[in-house]
Amino acid sequence: MAPKRHPITGKVIGGGGAVSSRAGDKALKKLGVEGGSDDLAAWFFKVMSYVGLCALGFVLGATAGWMAGQGLMTILGAFVGVVVGLVLAIFCTGDFGAAMDAGDDKVRNVTEPLIPSFAREVAFGHDYFSLLVTVHNVRTAADDLTTLKVSGFDAFVVVSCGDNPVKATCISEDCDFEETFKFRVRPRDQQIDFALKDQEVLSDDVVGMCSISINDVLNKGFPVQKSYPLHKHNYHHLKVGNLTVSFDWTEDFPKDRLADLQRKNPSEFARRTKARQQVLESQRDLKSQAYAYGTFVDSQSRIFKQGP
Repeated sequence: MAPKRHPITGKVIGGGGAVSSRAGDKALKKLGVEGGSDDLAAWFFKVMSYVGLCALGFVLGATAGWMAGQGLMTILGAFVGVVVGLVLAIFCTGDFGAAMDAGDDKVRNVTEPLIPSFAREVAFGHDYFSLLVTVHNVRTAADDLTTLKVSGFDAFVVVSCGDNPVKATCISEDCDFEETFKFRVRPRDQQIDFALKDQEVLSDDVVGMCSISINDVLNKGFPVQKSYPLHKHNYHHLKVGNLTVSFDWTEDFPKDRLADLQRKNPSEFARRTKARQQVLESQRDLKSQAYAYGTFVDSQSRIFKQGP
């Protein structure tokens, strides 16, 4: 098979990093990928399916009732036909499957904590824990710039994991974010989904997406300042940039497994320690600065003023 190439530059493009079909429609919908005109079309199709099937059932049922005896039988046949059409619409539109998925999710939320911790580790690769995700920035190579908007680009990143509320960074025109989010990871949660979006008046445009495996985060010792390729939705060969993120644990992460991760990934732990020291030093430098002057900044100046 011939390698996939950039549609403009002709450069060979690598594969991984795009959201695959395994992410599921649910994850994509949480990221807002199905928004805008596509979502409106899906809603219109669903409504028309209900109306059309119910109307068809009404006509066929009334016809069958009229042929069976007219009068009351016509009314009864029409009623039965509408009910059958409604049931068919529930299955055809996927509403039945969505309801089953929601019920299954609730059942698993109740039963999953009853399973022993070691069994959850074996089955899913990890137990319950809290994960800190820091979105640093998005950068593009020279040949990727043509795939991004060159003017009026109000960028922000949306992050989704499991049943946590979807998190979003503030808007940044230069794609520098430096924001940290906390997620509660369940054993069955297998990935974190990211979407780079451009804020618009009516609906936000999805510029690029990627998914990161939670087990990959753990096996690599909570990577620091690691870049992942962003790809265009439905065009997984089209790379639009690189997303740089960092991961960290909290107090609820098992101490024995953390020690094992540190032994296997000493470089990542060293980088994390260095990064934390740099943050502390920058905070000390900020506090040591001379406080601002002026009528409107007097209250703010007291924050930085040293001494009593």
